[in-house]
Amino acid sequence: MKNILALFCLLSLSASAFAAEPAKPQATPPLRRPLVGWRTWASAGERTFPNSPLPNDRTNAVIAVVSARNSKAAATFALRSSTAMAAVSMATEGLDGIGTDLRLVKCWYQDGNAWFSMLHAPGDPVLVPELLLHDDSLVKTDPESKSNLLRTSADGEEPAYAAPATGIVVADDADRLLPFPIAAGETRELHILLDIPADAKPGLFHGRIAVTGDGTALGHLDLNLRVLDYVLPDATSRFLGNKHTDGRKVFAGRPPALVTGDVYEPYSAAAVPPARNPAAFSILASCGLTPILPSAALDDLSAVFGSHLPKTLWVADGLSAVPGPAPDAAALAATSKKALASGIADTRVFVPSSADGGAFAAALDAVDATGAKAWAFADDKVFREMADVVTSPMRHGLPQENGDDKHTVSADASGYTEYSDTRPIERWHSLATPFLLYVSYDAGVENPDVWRRHLGLECYLLGYDGFILPSLVEKDSPWTENASKTHRSRSFLYPTRTGYIQTLAWQGVLDAVVDAKCLSAVNRLACEARYLAEKDNRIAIEGRKALSWMEWLRPKVYDPEAVRLDSLAWIDKLDAVVR
Repeated sequence: MKNILALFCLLSLSASAFAAEPAKPQATPPLRRPLVGWRTWASAGERTFPNSPLPNDRTNAVIAVVSARNSKAAATFALRSSTAMAAVSMATEGLDGIGTDLRLVKCWYQDGNAWFSMLHAPGDPVLVPELLLHDDSLVKTDPESKSNLLRTSADGEEPAYAAPATGIVVADDADRLLPFPIAAGETRELHILLDIPADAKPGLFHGRIAVTGDGTALGHLDLNLRVLDYVLPDATSRFLGNKHTDGRKVFAGRPPALVTGDVYEPYSAAAVPPARNPAAFSILASCGLTPILPSAALDDLSAVFGSHLPKTLWVADGLSAVPGPAPDAAALAATSKKALASGIADTRVFVPSSADGGAFAAALDAVDATGAKAWAFADDKVFREMADVVTSPMRHGLPQENGDDKHTVSADASGYTEYSDTRPIERWHSLATPFLLYVSYDAGVENPDVWRRHLGLECYLLGYDGFILPSLVEKDSPWTENASKTHRSRSFLYPTRTGYIQTLAWQGVLDAVVDAKCLSAVNRLACEARYLAEKDNRIAIEGRKALSWMEWLRPKVYDPEAVRLDSLAWIDKLDAVVR
């Protein structure tokens, strides 16, 4: 009964928070024949194929999006045509000041396991919705042979195609959505990414996506965007450094002296870039991830970051968790000093694990002595013996395998045991040390819902202070499914001549980062509200309600998109009462 009442209260809050400015009806009609359109939910794992039937109850539905400022929001929708058209064009209107990026969700032939696993499956290839393309002609599919062809010719050259192979150089994608064909009775799915800047005007935008087919205007899809009057800050740790809940911070010095100012610990997200080129770093920056650099890149950081250096500098020459030879303490100390010379105080240098415990400890001491943070895999033994010098620990992480029980024990393919709860995190937090999640679940699962849940809801709610993505692109042959006998292409991004093709799975990573920011904002505002009881006890009650809602969330069960909307409803309400 308590759960039902809490849910009812939350739904009431969500409705009231967004009902202040109702959407006004559009005077112009939606799409006209031969096209019909409807909202899809690719981010929730819903797959749309060329033969997906027409959902009569959802045709021509309004695409409604809610977002804070300084954030991104994505949506997918589908078009189906009763007649063939050679060139369908689309353009957004009525979203002044909002960045928009329309792309096709391209279905292409992949291993039968592609949506579910990075391992091979027996049987024929199947169509998988994966690639996010501006230019539909970049990838061709052959239903008879169940194979793909990739364009290798550059713009302006005679079109040339080749089958995926090791070493293939694929042409760059276009910089905007180009006209695309649609067959009679075919369904095409599209993806739109909205970039809401910090200075965006709050309120309701009555936008639209205008559609033209073979030169004839065919109406539009309604796109209503509500922008909250709240600038979404970077995510911060759920527990560590919170001035209202962290006793070590609040009562530092002689009790009851209180810490003033913003003492929240930042929530870290970092990834190994696929290559040292501007396109790779641009994609990481757009997703809110910081690149992990090899030590050689320290020679010229301006070539990597330009004039805008990151707040945190991550350095690692390889990220293997398998114990190797004794690390070179002197070389790691030299790398640490070189990194600190950049002026970035929060510098983290990876110390590889080693079976030689003495050499490993010496390397940790050497990095720590320079003022850099010693970044390493940290198990029970490291915590007991070296916790004072491991100031940036991390551990392997897996998606929860057994329902919503936080106390289940699971193991990966190598038998590495994991606890999907807060126990390993709390012991490091007791030392005021952030604890990171190393994502050992390999890229290759094309379902974006897996990554959104694991890196967003699960990672944040369990109390991790950030996550590390060790690989974004299959190293040797990203465009082929059969380069390895055991696994498929493990790629979030596919390399082209000078850039990268993004995927639905990568959009799942982007959504996860925004979800963590939203949950973090709720947490901070709720804590502020809780401690305003002397001013107005009703404000404190709202803070406790929000924190109770967050405590009951289960990543395996709750829909991330619904959690995002509820988070924004809490932000809208709590920001109003706290201010």
